[in-house]
Amino acid sequence: MLSALEISRVAVGITMGFTGIYLNAMIVVVNLRDRHHGRHLGSSNLLLSSIGLNNVFFQTDLVLDSIFFGFHKYIPFSREIHLRILNLLTCFASCNYWFTVWLCTYYCLRIVSFPNGVLFLLKMRISTYLRKLLVISALESCLISVLSTWNMYLEPLDNPTLNTSSLQVISIKFPYKVVMMCGTIVPLVLTLIPTGFTLSSLWRHIMMMKRNMMGSSAAQTRAHVTAARTMVLLLTLHLLLYFASLSIILHSFNVNDISQYFCWFIIFSYSTLQALVIIHGNSKLRTSGKLIIRRLRTWNLMFQGNQTGSGLHDLT
Repeated sequence: MLSALEISRVAVGITMGFTGIYLNAMIVVVNLRDRHHGRHLGSSNLLLSSIGLNNVFFQTDLVLDSIFFGFHKYIPFSREIHLRILNLLTCFASCNYWFTVWLCTYYCLRIVSFPNGVLFLLKMRISTYLRKLLVISALESCLISVLSTWNMYLEPLDNPTLNTSSLQVISIKFPYKVVMMCGTIVPLVLTLIPTGFTLSSLWRHIMMMKRNMMGSSAAQTRAHVTAARTMVLLLTLHLLLYFASLSIILHSFNVNDISQYFCWFIIFSYSTLQALVIIHGNSKLRTSGKLIIRRLRTWNLMFQGNQTGSGLHDLT
């Protein structure tokens, strides 16, 4: 019999999972549709599509995690399969960390003016380097996932308690725990740096506009503010995911109390919230999202009208 916490984890995992899959799939489909219509897939759209596609896999993996966690008693070899699911989870989470770094770095280089030096050269060539950085990040994440297969294992529980539904727990070797923690800290720091640069530059630009009473670049400033707000929100989500992941890693993915369930809730919600931030910060995605909502409302009204009509027909 599942406990209340286990039932809530399964329900939240599946609900947030399918919501996150839908929103992130929309990001990918909208950008691929532009590509299909002959429009160039720019660096920003490439980054957003990469994040969206990775989040689709990440959220699918979390849904499977919820299912195998909740119904492991009824599924043969469920614990071993659940372990492999967690191995994949490390890959998709790492990809998300690094893709967020490159998105914030790209926004920073597009917004901040660098007159010369290495950052100026990087600003000029970021579009050329971007695909290589994404591939390298994916390969690094796959390597971390492969290493997890030798460093995460099941071991018997010596003192099973009433609130623990399994006689086996997940154990992670200490060196690999350090690798995983470093794998979350480094991208976090690299996300902080471009976000700090962007906010500082944007603040100086706004102050200069106020002193000079400049109004001609108001539209550009609004676009920069939107990008900076997106970066801050992504960084906030990154921080939440970092602390949740750190707690989960330190507990070797074993969720046995309410605090760990809360951490898992943050992880389950992350991809959905990240997709909402990206959609809200991108005019094309925001417009497509509003169009989809409008169509869904229209279909819902049509469906209700058909149902009402059929009911009246039956009565007559």
